Amino acid sequence: MRFSLVFKLIENQVPLDIRPVVLSFFKRALTEYDGGRYLAKYYGIGAKKPFTFALDLGKCSFTKEFIDLADKKIILNFSTSSSQTGIIFYNAFLSQKGKPFPLAMGNSITLANVYMQKHKAIVSEQILCRFVAPLCLRKHEREGNKDYYLTWEDEIFNQELVNTVKEQAKKLENWDNTEIKFEILSVRPKKTVVKHHGQSIPVTIGTFVLKSNISLLSELYLSGIGSRKSAGFGYFNIIGQGGRAESWVEK
Repeated sequence: MRFSLVFKLIENQVPLDIRPVVLSFFKRALTEYDGGRYLAKYYGIGAKKPFTFALDLGKCSFTKEFIDLADKKIILNFSTSSSQTGIIFYNAFLSQKGKPFPLAMGNSITLANVYMQKHKAIVSEQILCRFVAPLCLRKHEREGNKDYYLTWEDEIFNQELVNTVKEQAKKLENWDNTEIKFEILSVRPKKTVVKHHGQSIPVTIGTFVLKSNISLLSELYLSGIGSRKSAGFGYFNIIGQGGRAESWVEK
């Protein structure tokens, strides 16, 4: 299930570290919808969040602290593999239409419209995809209890992403305990750095081939891939299916 939220702004400048703003909006929407009964379901301790999102800022420029938008509009694309989650969030968002959500420096965003998207049915065990929200891959180091982040440039990136996808697959309700096979091939990869909760995080964007069974690819497509998916990472669009993956890589 995929749908889009269209926000109007008072000013055309938003924080560079914008994902926490979106998460605060999500929490307010759930708090005010149906007596707040679903807030703990998605933001309580140990809560599962089978969704991802991507921001479309249109034409914009970046400074050290802010994003300057050409238009006073933001589109937020929300995606989930769970129909129940989709219905809950869709209704919660609808309840926020027309209500200003405050930002810094006197700015605010107001939800103007919510509309459904058509998502593609996956019919092949290999797809060509483009990330519209960066792929974040976090590795936890037990010694020192530290986290660090990998991008496609790191030697262990592919294997760590495979491990992360396998753990994601095991949490699926319809997982039948069979062997999970997954492979990622770089086509036009790029490393970049984004701000999130004040931290500079190295991430991966660009075009890749993903190879796995159709059910797992469908889950990754609708709920995102990698780490911190529900914080606006790992959202991709499908731009090709089938064919020889090697030919895509060579282009």
